Amino acid sequence: MASTLFFIVAVLMSSTVLANTGDAETQVSKNSCTTSAASSGISVEVDKSTKKVSFTCGAGINKVQPSNGQSGITQCYTKEVLTEPEDLVSLFGDGSQVTVTPSNGEASDGDKTVTLKLGKLPQTTQTIYFGCTGKSATTGEEQQTLAVAAKDEEQKCVVTVTVPADPDANICP
Repeated sequence: MASTLFFIVAVLMSSTVLANTGDAETQVSKNSCTTSAASSGISVEVDKSTKKVSFTCGAGINKVQPSNGQSGITQCYTKEVLTEPEDLVSLFGDGSQVTVTPSNGEASDGDKTVTLKLGKLPQTTQTIYFGCTGKSATTGEEQQTLAVAAKDEEQKCVVTVTVPADPDANICP
């Protein structure tokens, strides 16, 4: 009797572990801008307790926008068309910053992990945007044809970041 009970518990626990592993892999892929996800973009949400969120700009589209050409990114877009960047500090307070690091210590052309940390949450839920860009991948023959027809287009993956409202904010109805 005890061995049957042990067997049932073991089977139930192993399926739970397997299900959790799949969820973690799905979460990672949902937070990755890849060349195949470029047309639809990705959506992520800032964690209320840590005020952080991370996403990945995959190889081939690993240039993070808006970029000010310096080491850190201090701006974001407030429009999905990725125009008119605004300062993170003016929107979310001191300490708001974006860090970009190569995933797994790869070279500069590999995946980049982007981590957004906010100084404070806004009084109401806001949506901000980042972009992952890069040159379209083409073969030599296609590139010659494109060079005659037009400039190479850049691929762009829009990252929609939902910033939740501060749960402690005083909002009058």
